[in-house]
Amino acid sequence: MQARLYHLITYSVLALTFALLLLVPSVARHANAEQQPPPIEWRPWNKKLFDDAKQTKRFIILDLNAKWCHWCHFMEKRTYAHPDVRRMIDTGYLATKVDQDANPDLATRYGDWGWPATIIFDPNGKEVAKLRGFQRPSRMTAILYTILAHPERIPKLPPKQAVAASAKPFLTKEQRHQLIGVLDATYDHEHAGWGRRLKFLQPEVIEYVLRQTALGDSKLERQLRETMDAASTLLDPEWGGLYQYSHERDWSAPHFEKIMAFQANGISLYAMAYKILGEKKHLTTAEHVAKYLLTRLRSPEGAFYTSQDADLDDDILGKDFYKLSASERAALGREPSIDKSIYARENGWAAKALLDLYATTGKEQYLAAAKGALEWIVKHRSISDGGFKHGDKDKAGPYLDDSIAMAQAMLSYYMATGDAAWLARSAKTVDFIAANFKHPEAGWISSVKPSAEAAAFSEPFVSIEQNIQLARLANLLNRTHGAKRFR
Repeated sequence: MQARLYHLITYSVLALTFALLLLVPSVARHANAEQQPPPIEWRPWNKKLFDDAKQTKRFIILDLNAKWCHWCHFMEKRTYAHPDVRRMIDTGYLATKVDQDANPDLATRYGDWGWPATIIFDPNGKEVAKLRGFQRPSRMTAILYTILAHPERIPKLPPKQAVAASAKPFLTKEQRHQLIGVLDATYDHEHAGWGRRLKFLQPEVIEYVLRQTALGDSKLERQLRETMDAASTLLDPEWGGLYQYSHERDWSAPHFEKIMAFQANGISLYAMAYKILGEKKHLTTAEHVAKYLLTRLRSPEGAFYTSQDADLDDDILGKDFYKLSASERAALGREPSIDKSIYARENGWAAKALLDLYATTGKEQYLAAAKGALEWIVKHRSISDGGFKHGDKDKAGPYLDDSIAMAQAMLSYYMATGDAAWLARSAKTVDFIAANFKHPEAGWISSVKPSAEAAAFSEPFVSIEQNIQLARLANLLNRTHGAKRFR
C-alpha cells in the first residue's frame, strides 16, 4: 500500500512539473509548419534497441499497451499521430510498442502505471520517467522536449526498494491490525466497494471479506452484500461476462473491455458468495460469466483466448455497442475484436474458476471445460521439469505467473476429482518454481530472463502480489500433498 502511495505521489509531482513546462514554447513552433515529420518508426523491443540507443545517444520511449484497451487505441490515434509528438520523437528518441499481455515481465514491473504506460529510458537504458494512462499531445510534446533540452528539470524517480528477508515469516499482531484498519478506512459507505475512484471486484479483498463473513463478522457481511450487488452492474446482461471496472464511484460508468482475469475472478467470487450467503442471484451471476467464457472466449481446441476489446471500431465505442440487445448486436454482423492469443496464465485462471463453479454446482460441463483447457496447455505450453511458457513466441521468461496459475489450476482439478496425476503435476510445477525463480536475498522473481538487456533490468523484479499467490499455493499444496518441502 505504501509503495503504491509513493508511486501516486511521484506521479503527481511529475504531472505538476510537466504541466508547468507547457508554458515553455514548443520546439515544434519553431519548425516549418508545412514540413511534416515522418511517421513514427516502431522498433522491436529487444537488446538491439538499447544497443542502438546507446550508439546514437537517443532516448527510448516505450508504449506499453493492451489490445483491449480503449485509451491505448485513443492515444495511438490522437497523440502518436500528432505532428508535434512525431517531430519530437524523430528528434531524439527510438520508439517501441509492446503488448503487455504478451510480456508478463514488463506487465508485472510496470503494472502500477496502468495501460497505456509510457516508460522513457535514457541512452544507457536507465528509467527517467514513468507516465500513467492517456497523455495529451501537448503534454507529451512538453515532456519529450524537456527530457532532451532540460533533463535537470525532470523529477528523479524514487529509488528501487531493496529486497530483504524479514525476521519472521508471519505478520505481527500490529501489522494485521494495521492492514485491517486500511480495509475499514477504504470502504465506500455511500456506494459500496473498497476505494474511492475506480470501482471493481478486488479479488483478494472480496475473498478475505467472504471468509470473515463465514466466520460471523456481521459488519463485513453487510459490506459484502452491498458490494456484490453493486458490482453486478458490471455484468453484460446480453452475452454475459464482466466489464473491467467503473470509473465512477457509483458503479455507473463501465469500461467495457472484458479481460480474462476479471472473468475468472468474477466466477470464483460470485460462486463463493452463493455458498456463503445462500443467495441464488450470486450463482446466477457466476454462471452468466461462465457462459460468456464458454461461448466467446473458448477456442475450438478447448483452450481459452485472452480478452475482448472495449470498442467495435472508431465510430461505435463500447458504451454504444454494449447497450444494444443481443439481436441488435448480431444485426451489425461483427463484434469487438477478441485477442486470440492463448497463454498458460490465462488458461490457468479460467480453469481454476470453472473448477470453483463445478465444486459449487456439480455441473459436468464446467469440469470438462477446465480439463480441456488444462490438457491443451500441458500439451502445447509445457517446458522441461514441470514449468510452463507463456505463449508460443515468448521474448523472455519463463514467467512466474504462468507456472503459479497452472499449478493452482491443476491442484484444483485434483481436489475436485481425486485424480492424483494432477496433484503430481502441480507439485512438479512448484518444484520447477523453487529451482528457477528464487531470489538470492528473499522471495521469488517474476521472470527468469528479462525481455531486453538494459540497466533498468539489471536486477530481477520481485512482485509482492506474486509472492502472496505463491505462498498460498505452497501452503495448500503442503496440506494436500504432504511433502515438507512445500512448507
